[in-house]
Formats: sequence, structure tokens, C-alpha cells
Amino acid sequence: MESIRNELKGAKERLTDLESRNKILVEESEADLNALIENIQGAVWSVDRDFRIIALNSYFKKSYKVFSKGRDSRSRMDISSMICPIQRCAFSGRPYRSGFQMD
Repeated sequence: MESIRNELKGAKERLTDLESRNKILVEESEADLNALIENIQGAVWSVDRDFRIIALNSYFKKSYKVFSKGRDSRSRMDISSMICPIQRCAFSGRPYRSGFQMD
């Protein structure tokens, strides 16, 4: 009985260690992805299948503020004006490119 308890204790410790390492790896991957998205000199965003924004960069926020005639970029973003081009490209595997340029 004692050996089974020791084995279970060891398995639990190994599982806890793996969970901790996985959490660190996920956090590092998210930080790398956020740094990449944020440092692109163009509007970058990602939407889910219901066209809800799930990721965006500061450039997109600035662009949106211009598109929305100065509305605070922290407000809920309504991307309905962009749905048509997004709908054509978002799930086709092709990138969406806009002709809008910021100075």
C-alpha cells in the first residue's frame, strides 16, 4: 500500500511540474505573439467566426479611431463597416489588405 501511495505522490508531483512548465510556455508564446502583432507597422486584427475581434494592435486602434471619426478606441469596436471585405477574406486563407494609410 505504501509503495502505491508513493507512486501516486510522485505522479502528482510530476503532473504539477508539467502543468507549471506548460503554463510558462503558453505565457511566453502569448508574449511573443503579442510583441510580433504590436510591432507590425500596419493594422493587424483577428476575428473569430462570429466576426468578434479577438486580437488587435495599436495601429488598428488608431486606424479605427480615424474610421470612427475620433470615437474613443477603448469603446466597443463596431467593425460592421469592414465586414464585407473581411467576410470575403477572413476564412478563405487569404490576407485582407486595406488601401487606408496612416501618416
